[in-house]
Parts: sequence; structure tokens; C-alpha cells
Amino acid sequence: MAQPVANSNNSGMDPARDFFFRLGSEVAAPLMTGLVRWMAAKLREARPDIILFLSRDGDILHKLWEKHCPDELADIPTRYLLASRRALRLASLRKVDESFCKFMTSQATGLSIRQMFQRIGLEEAAFLPVLSRNTRLAADLPWSRDLEREVHDTLKVLEPDLLRLAEREREAYCRYLDSEGINMTGRLAVVDVGWHASLQLALAEILRSRGQKLQTDGYYCGIFPDAIAGQTDDDQFHGYLLEGNQPAGRFSEVHRFVEIIEFLFSSAEKSLLYFKEGEDGIPSAVFCPDSASNYQLDAIRAMQEGCLTYADDPSRYPDDPYPALKRLGLDPTIEEASFLAPLEAARGFGDIRHLQGFARTGSQLGNLVRWKRFYSDFKDALWRPGFWARLSPMERKLLKLLSPDGTKGFK
Repeated sequence: MAQPVANSNNSGMDPARDFFFRLGSEVAAPLMTGLVRWMAAKLREARPDIILFLSRDGDILHKLWEKHCPDELADIPTRYLLASRRALRLASLRKVDESFCKFMTSQATGLSIRQMFQRIGLEEAAFLPVLSRNTRLAADLPWSRDLEREVHDTLKVLEPDLLRLAEREREAYCRYLDSEGINMTGRLAVVDVGWHASLQLALAEILRSRGQKLQTDGYYCGIFPDAIAGQTDDDQFHGYLLEGNQPAGRFSEVHRFVEIIEFLFSSAEKSLLYFKEGEDGIPSAVFCPDSASNYQLDAIRAMQEGCLTYADDPSRYPDDPYPALKRLGLDPTIEEASFLAPLEAARGFGDIRHLQGFARTGSQLGNLVRWKRFYSDFKDALWRPGFWARLSPMERKLLKLLSPDGTKGFK
């Protein structure tokens, strides 16, 4: 899309709602319809036994697939499957190894040691006595990378507790899968935004733990290079915009505005925490508390409305949606950056997460006077091109002096 999203003739509409509606119609809709067409071509060859759209990033794709599924693929059943990193990673746990330890300490900035263990679901009575044996791991001490080894050692001590918790949640999740009819052998297609295929692999591990022989194919907006090594003959990954390092140079571009892409796939639904079984044996979902602002929820709803309204005519869109997406992500107008800047991403997993802003910045005077805070805001911004777009020439000059490497490539 060559034209900026923020220009509109709908003067009677709330400016923010108007912007996000147009973002849905002019950026999200071409991306989603292109992905659905690409996925259909892949599925004609693969012919899976079922297609699983993972919540919440698979929400909009599931709706579009139901509307635009080709006739020759209409006989393949689909399910919208409740899933999350927290729910599937723990339910698939069989051993506290290095990969699980890395998962536990991922995106933990801003959390205390106590919160790190709470967010996986451990009771304080289980982990506090273990923490007390290590003078470096005070429960209310802020997490930092230099504590990684001590946390890993503590997790190994807590392995019996973690495996009991994992077994309980795995049994409940398997009952949920049974209720959705996902108890077959064969070939499963898994649909999500990307980028590491971790949910696909965790889901495959859960299903295979029940003796199900199956193959999985993941269909994603993109797959990062470090995920490609996780492929096997039984678990394959496919990326629409990005597959590993192909096309050449695209990963370094996408990595700079990945939060914008993730927002286009976002849903107003709550995130799954885990499943639990009631006394009657029926599994029920436990969700994370709401953390998104009203601004963000309204933005998501308007964007989805715009996308679904204009995706009815895929022929109106270009074959390649990436140039428009790249322009928005790397070279936004000040209007686009201003509407997108207040958005936040939840970092981490479970019900103890911290929100990090896309491109928050203070006033021009405040940035120039409180330059240390200004520099810190830039470092913390998830979407630095958007942060840069909102600055005055004087602010940009100062930031280049403060962060010559971080601002490299910015004009």
C-alpha cells in the first residue's frame, strides 16, 4: 500500500477507530487473504486429516478460511483450538531440561524470582523452601541474567513437583482434545502467526504421548531461522512471508517490526492459562486476567472489522502484500506511528506478565531535558521505527548522539 493508512475521508468517525478500520482493510486484509490463498495451495498437496487454528492469533485466519475455503478443500474438518505457550509447554513437559529452563527464564525482565516460579503454576509451599537454600535467590529479588544458573539448578530440584503439575494439566488438556474430536492418527495442519513453531511441537508431543502416530505441518505468516533446525520428517514448518533466511534479507527487516505483524493477527479474546478437570471429569479452560487497555481492545475490534469487511473481494489486493507491510513497519508516517505507539505487547507467559509499549515517548521538551529517560524509552520501545517517526529533528539529532548503533539506518 503506497498511501499512508491514516488519511481518511470518514470525518464523522472516531479518528482512532477510523485508522484501525483502515489498517484492517488496507494492510491486514491483503496480508490475510494472501496467506489464506497460499495456505490453500499448500493444503491441496498435503491433504491433512484436520486443520487446527490456534487461538488467539489464528482467530482471524479461521474466520477467513471458513468464508473463503476452496470447494475442493471443504471436506477437511477444521477446529479453533484453545492454546498458549504456558498451557502447551507445561502440558508437554516430560523432563526439566535446558530448553525448559530457557523457557522459564524467557522474557522475565521486571519480574521477581517469586513471580518467575508463580507464573508456571507452582505453589509457594513447594518452591520457597528450595529458594531459601540459596542466598542469591531471595524470593523478592528482581530477576537478572546473572542468576540464570541458580534458577536452572532450582528447577532441577523442583522437577518432581513440575512433572506432577504437568501430568495433571496434560490429562485435562487431552480430555479437551477428545471433546474436540482431535484423537486421530494421521496428518494434522496447525495454523498460527509464527515464529518458532513451539506450539506445534508441544501439541505434537502431547498427542504422541497418548500413542497417536501422526505428522504435523505448520502454516505460518513466518518462521524465524533458529526454528528451522527443529524440523523433522514428522514435523514440518512452512512460512508465507518468511521461511528461515528466505527470501534473503527479509528476516532482518521483519525482526524490526514483528510486533506490528503480531498485532494484525491479534484477538480481543483472553489468553488460555491451562485446562483443569472438574469433579464430573469435564475439562474447563482457565484464562489469564484481562491486561489489554480499552484503547487496544477497541483497536483490535475495529481492525478485524475492517479486515473481514474488505476481505470478501480478494481480487482487489496485490499478489504480494509485503511491500505495503514493510513500508508501514519501517517507514511509518507520524500519524501512523502516533496511533500505533500506545499499543502494548504482553511479555512473558502465564498470568504474571509485563506490558511493554510499542513506541512510547515523552514530550519534545521532556525528551531534551531528561535525556537519560529519553534514551531508556528508545531502548525499551518494541517498534523503534515508530518511535523515530514521532520525533522532531532536534530529538533525532540528540538520539543519534546517545545511541549511534541503535539509530543506524534511521534518516
